[in-house]
Formats: sequence, structure tokens, C-alpha cells
Amino acid sequence: MRVFGSNHRLTPPSQLQKALACKEEIFARLLQLQNQEQIRGAVLLATCNRLELILDTDARGDEDPNLVGQILAENGDIALHDSSAEAATRHLLRVTTGLESMVRGEDQILGQVREAFKHSERHGLLSPALRVLQSKLVAAARDTRRRAGLAKCKVSVASLAAKQLERSGRRFVIVGAGETGRLAIDALVKRGFTDLLVVNRTFSRAQALADHFGIKAQSLSDFLAAAEDGPVPWDGILFAVHSGAPFFHARHASGLRAVVDVSLPSVFDSSVHEVADLEVLDLDAIAGLVEAEGESRRSRLKVATELVKARAKDLHQSLSDTCSGANTHLSAIVDQHIETAMQELDELLGSTLRHLTETDQEQVRRAILRTTKRNAHLHLKHVRELSRP
Repeated sequence: MRVFGSNHRLTPPSQLQKALACKEEIFARLLQLQNQEQIRGAVLLATCNRLELILDTDARGDEDPNLVGQILAENGDIALHDSSAEAATRHLLRVTTGLESMVRGEDQILGQVREAFKHSERHGLLSPALRVLQSKLVAAARDTRRRAGLAKCKVSVASLAAKQLERSGRRFVIVGAGETGRLAIDALVKRGFTDLLVVNRTFSRAQALADHFGIKAQSLSDFLAAAEDGPVPWDGILFAVHSGAPFFHARHASGLRAVVDVSLPSVFDSSVHEVADLEVLDLDAIAGLVEAEGESRRSRLKVATELVKARAKDLHQSLSDTCSGANTHLSAIVDQHIETAMQELDELLGSTLRHLTETDQEQVRRAILRTTKRNAHLHLKHVRELSRP
């Protein structure tokens, strides 16, 4: 296994955006390499501060030496890191735990890693070895976060962006009904902000999110049309949406005090930066505004760092043993059962079950985990019995 790519420490987020805009071209190149049998599979992890490739390469290690750097360097002028074997496993565990994020210890990366593996599966790029990596990596990161106490101290780029927005007043617009938008709204609601509007291209998605939080909803086209007619009745706007081209111009900013953009690529037209008395924050600015962690948070991050060091070697060995066996698929059944159940549970705890206390959530988690493990072992037992001659 080989991991290479770039992140906010090596390349400014604004520069990463140029490469992120070429994701489809990158996937086309990966499929070509797979057809040429230079790689067995690949996963592209693309977030607001990261663009990395996980490659399942030839076990003999004789892949094209120019392979590394070609795929990403062709699509953007970005600095690259490169690691393999145990170092790659350790790096991935740090990433998935949140230790390599712009906001260290954030929890959104877990869902982003899951989605990256799903996206590769949809493209036919998820090899058996990467399928095993998916379940073991996410499970190890989740357990590390729980043991270090990071699961009780949730933070993300979305919550940090929302905090910056709060300085402009009390009435805010969130453009984007995806995960980042939901996290930003959740952070604002928990801090007592209720005069909120969620905007999305698809109105039904905005309405569903608005109904969940008890706020207002509007389509993006209607919102932009109203903004062109005169000063908007809002103090600030947070953008967390995908767009092929900028759509927010200076003429839309009348009456606003602040605009924050964590979109990829940025939705701001260059004219926005020229509006007088308007605070404009993009991802580069957010990266520079990460506040010093408190003592409690620093302690949790230190524990998580030590746990990752201790687990990375065992995780790498476990992956090697599993992938070298003849029953790779059978041995991964338990892990896959558990990961699927935990993913669904996390989604419920973040939505319909979010009212439960931390103690109750932990009890539910343990009960589901015990039941899932038992059912998975029974499933595996039945498969083995059926496979006997």
C-alpha cells in the first residue's frame, strides 16, 4: 500500500482547490492505471484541506517509479508527500483520527474517509485489500477517538467557520445542505442562534434540514435574486457548497457584515473582496484562525497521538495478515458487519437520537456493538458450514 498527496500544511487550501477541481480526471487516470495492471485499486481522499491517494500497488514493489506524483501533479501545482507500508498505515490512522486535520481532532473526517471508500467502490476501484483497510482503519480511528476523549470534544472546520460568523451579528444564512452545512447549523443552534436560513440549489433538501432544526429555508436561485434587489436582512453568510464557478458577487453582498466560504472551489467572485466594510473569510483565512487549544483539548490530542503510535504497527500487521490469507473476504465479514452498524448508529446519534445524553449514547453504542459482533460471528459460522463439501 502506498499513500501520497498533499494537505494544508504543504499547500495552501486555495491552491489545493485547483487540483480538487480535477477529481474526475484523476479518477479517469486511476482507472487507466488499473486497466494497465499498474495498480489493483485506489481511494481518493478529497476534503477542504486534503487531497491524498491511497494506492493498492503491486506487492513486489516494482511499479513505475514515475507513478507517484504523476496523477496529482498533472492536475495542480502542489507539494506532495509519499509513504508506504507501515508509515502509510500510521499516516492514514492519524488522518482518520483527525490528528492531521486543519482543526486538529475534528470528527468530520471519519465520514469523509467512509465516503471516499464508497466513491472508489462506485468507480470499481475498491480492491479486496482496500475493502479490508476500510473497515479496520475506520474502526481503529473511532476507538482511538473514544479512548482519547475526542468523541466528547467534537470540533470541525464547519463549527470553527460558524464561530467566526457569530462576530457579525445574530441573523445568518447557511448556503449548502450537505454535511458541512448541517454541522455549521448545529453549532449555531447549540449556541442559541435561531434566526437562521438554510439555502440550497434543491429546495427540498434545504426544507428537510430546516424542518429538522426549526429554521427557514429558501432555494439558491430565489435567494440570489432577492439579494440583487437590495440589502439583505441578514448579518452574515456561510457558504459550504460545491460549484463549478463563482456565483456570489459584490452585488449580492449589500447589507452584509461578514461572509465565510469553506466551499471547494470558492464560490466568491473577486469583486466580493472589494466590498467596503465587509469581512471576507475563505479557507486560507480559516486555516490561519485556528485558535490555541485549551489544556483539556491539548491533553486529549496528546493521548490520541500516543494511541495512534501504539496501534499503527498492530493495524499494519493485521492488514498484512488478513490480505495475505486465502480467505480475505471471509475474514473481513465481521469487520464489515461492525463498520456498517457503527456507521448507521453514528448517523442516528447525529440526527434522530441526538437528544440522548452522552451516557445513554455510550450504552446504546455498546449494546449495538455486542449484538453486531454476535450476529457477524454467527453469519461467518453459517458461511463456513455452507462451504463445506
